[in-house]
Amino acid sequence: DALPICVPGGTILCRPGHGRKTAYCSDLCPVFPGYQPTRNGQARIRRPTPQLINSALDRSFLARELSITKPRVILLLGKHAYASIYTHFLNDRPTHSLSTVVREIGRITFRRYNGAIVIPMLHPSPASPAFLQWIKACQSSTTYERFVRRVTSYLQTGTGE
Repeated sequence: DALPICVPGGTILCRPGHGRKTAYCSDLCPVFPGYQPTRNGQARIRRPTPQLINSALDRSFLARELSITKPRVILLLGKHAYASIYTHFLNDRPTHSLSTVVREIGRITFRRYNGAIVIPMLHPSPASPAFLQWIKACQSSTTYERFVRRVTSYLQTGTGE
């Protein structure tokens, strides 16, 4: 029997014992940072402050989630996730900008955390010009295809490099 797992925008079915073959989305911190008004009167989601992120990391919120879910792949979306995970989980400082790492994504050796590969990625927001440029540039390249094959292999078998 499949268990429904509710996620924003839909449901993922998870069969007991097959959890590592499903997607699980999380944030660096468990607290919603609220909304911020913009010039045109609309509101946008606030970015978590460094203090909020550090507080959540110090309290091991994400570490406990990762120990429960035991992912095969950890996809870091955005520069804050990239810097925070490398600093707090991999005990390392990122040596390259996120844009540089993403440009080389098809050729780099992925770091690991508790058996999962860690993949830094640009935040997939329509408001992110860097992400949109990367997607357009990669759609016809072998780098993008190689990256997709590697990640698919990790998800299916736990290996891929």
